[in-house]
Amino acid sequence: MCRMVAFWSDTPRTFPEILGEHWNAFVDLSRKHGDGWGLTWIDATGSLRRVKAPDAAYASSEFARAAETVRACCGILHLRRASEGLAISDENTQPFVSSDPPLGFAHNGEIRPFDRLWDYVRDEGDSRREGSTDSEAYLRLTSRAMVRGASVTEALRGVVHNLQAFDFKYSSLNAMVIHANESCIVSEYRPEAPLALENPDYYNLYLSQQGEVTTVASSEWPVPSSWVRIPNHSIVSVQGGHVTITALNP
Repeated sequence: MCRMVAFWSDTPRTFPEILGEHWNAFVDLSRKHGDGWGLTWIDATGSLRRVKAPDAAYASSEFARAAETVRACCGILHLRRASEGLAISDENTQPFVSSDPPLGFAHNGEIRPFDRLWDYVRDEGDSRREGSTDSEAYLRLTSRAMVRGASVTEALRGVVHNLQAFDFKYSSLNAMVIHANESCIVSEYRPEAPLALENPDYYNLYLSQQGEVTTVASSEWPVPSSWVRIPNHSIVSVQGGHVTITALNP
């Protein structure tokens, strides 16, 4: 399982600037979620960029450099806690990216069985594969739906619906997706999942809108009381600074 944060801003910012006084507390989550870290962002030319490594962010000088120097108008930071049975490796470290269409993608949760999920990806006509995780398969299904003409929101709605309809077992389908035209956040988890039973707040996502900056983040750090919990079973669309929250399966 993982921790993640995404932001959108009218002016380029770094992740430490976005989280301000809470930055160190968020990075400290990598002591528990220490199986890899990664950043993906859209640069000033509109190109999707990424940097990542399969080690713990709190102890990584490379992470510290990237966090201080990556300045963008939108981006995703992911701290990985590997699911049982999935290797700790660069290939399995999030965020994942797609070039066609250009998407940055991060997921917190688990979708099983892994082999059947990847069979489903191939059945959908996508043979691309960077690593072995269920999270990457989730991205491939989303990008494939967009190749067929769906918007980001439409693609994510369809993928979530199909995973539910085909009876894949998941703890959470929480996801953060950045795209040049539209970005989305999925809040979809099972309250009966083991980590949710241990901590009912574990899979909650929180949203902040402060001036020109919109931020969404996982829990387990001192989330300010001004942030709003995103309801379970919902999707957040971010377009040009405009935020819309709707039911995932209306």
